Amino acid sequence: MSFQISLLDKLTEDLKNLLNSSNEFFDFTININYQSQKTYSIECHSAILSSRSEYFKGLLRSKMKEYQERKVEFFDIRPEIMQSFINYIYTGQIELNHENAIEMLVISRKFCSEELIQSITNYIQKNIHFENVIDLLELSRQFDFDDLKILCLDFICLNLSGFVNHPSFVKLSLEDLEFILNSDHLPMESELFILDSVVRWIEYNKNNENQLENKVNDLNYDQDIIKKLLYKIRWCDIPKKDIKNSKIHHFFPKEILSNILNYKKSLPRNGSFELKQIKYTQLIKEKPKLAVDSDLRLCFKPRIRFPQTSIIKKLGHVQLLQNWIGDNEFFASMRLVYSSKKDGSSPKRFHEKCNDLGKTLVLIETSKGFVFGGYTSIGWTTDRSKWREKNQNQGYGFVYDPKAFIFTIRNPKNYKPTKFPIQSKKPHFAIFQKEDHGPCFGYGDIGIINSFNEPLKVFNKFYSNFGWCYQLPDSITYGSKESYHFLAGSYDKWKLKEIEVFGLLRK
Repeated sequence: MSFQISLLDKLTEDLKNLLNSSNEFFDFTININYQSQKTYSIECHSAILSSRSEYFKGLLRSKMKEYQERKVEFFDIRPEIMQSFINYIYTGQIELNHENAIEMLVISRKFCSEELIQSITNYIQKNIHFENVIDLLELSRQFDFDDLKILCLDFICLNLSGFVNHPSFVKLSLEDLEFILNSDHLPMESELFILDSVVRWIEYNKNNENQLENKVNDLNYDQDIIKKLLYKIRWCDIPKKDIKNSKIHHFFPKEILSNILNYKKSLPRNGSFELKQIKYTQLIKEKPKLAVDSDLRLCFKPRIRFPQTSIIKKLGHVQLLQNWIGDNEFFASMRLVYSSKKDGSSPKRFHEKCNDLGKTLVLIETSKGFVFGGYTSIGWTTDRSKWREKNQNQGYGFVYDPKAFIFTIRNPKNYKPTKFPIQSKKPHFAIFQKEDHGPCFGYGDIGIINSFNEPLKVFNKFYSNFGWCYQLPDSITYGSKESYHFLAGSYDKWKLKEIEVFGLLRK
């Protein structure tokens, strides 16, 4: 019999002492000459550098000058930032704050440290707020960091209803505002509110010419900017009377607005997303000009109004969820059908709200803030006659669904948001149905139940046997500690904070 002993804390401490000691084993020097200051030198071990950084591995294998002289020099990195990075190389530990996070992100990319990039990105994501998001956007451009830019713009899109009322909104660059308006998912109940916000941005920037990038004293240029923005408003979602009462007439040329309103007559005033989408498609076919004018065409494409629930507000990945599901009409029509906080955290309440709805999306948040879930195209039921349908006698309560998948959004390993399809040989185990169970995917890949077999009582057992039915990341083996801990940080010791289930409301 054998067992594994883990002494990582002692290893970390020993490596930290090795870096901080003065001994004869150092064989490589990093010199920092930042802004003509006195040279700051860090003595290191080439074996550790090359094993922890692809940049240094390539440098030390290249036989270049740095390899020959056993030293390298940098002029664009502050000494304390480089020291923090080297400490991380040796110990795997780093202290982040709002003052060093961006510089650490830049240096991590320079030295090809993907693990650190992901950790810092997660830190920044958790600390973006209305007061700093404009500065972060500017830094993303300064350092050519597209990932940071997307994080900031996702944050703005996700919190747009609050952000448009903040002083920072009117300071958005034209490029960033265009990006936001191009989104098919904005958490605003009314397109009119978006229109009014854009008008306010135009008013502010016309009165503060230096705010517009590449601004010139040219009325035509002004008009080009205004048209560019207002072509991105989804006019199909704004009642005609509201358009007439809007300040837009002060900015938008009458002939263009008249043209938009003329096309708008062909669209339904009210109705579901599906109806608007059908009419939008018909309009493009009937009006040749729309087929070739992508700017004008966007005006009549309806936005998807995804419900802003407590978990969704924290995610910033609504577009990603839609891409994973791949059914725009279903996604646009989804509503919150069950919330464990509002409706009760019990099997009985879950099944009352979710049974026989068909397609559903499940989001789960743990007490530690990890977010994961799953999708089923079949849905939930307690009708036992349906449990074995298409199941080829694979087991009590299991339901066949080759389109089912589970996913992670936030996890203990800072692994990027990822969809995990069902294994090709196990679609018969896609979901599990039982009166005393909540949303369960696979053979315990995600399990939420009442362990006393009492549907009226609250959920009290949660576990994750990830990998039995659903595909694991390539680097993880089923049955390993990594597979058990991947989604929620533990096999069965994690605690539930909230479940949200989205589907089509019963007619």
